[in-house]
Amino acid sequence: MKKQILWLAPYVPYSKVRHAGGKNLNYYINYINDTGEFDITFIGLGYEEEH
Repeated sequence: MKKQILWLAPYVPYSKVRHAGGKNLNYYINYINDTGEFDITFIGLGYEEEH
């Protein structure tokens, strides 16, 4: 059975993010997700121009 994670963050993780906090978040959320042991619900904030 997978463990449930509710992840709240001030950044939206994506591969080409420009700030260090977003880069760290992207790395770790992908790493944890790739283990296959967790069911992650993510809520993050971002600016329209960051897409």
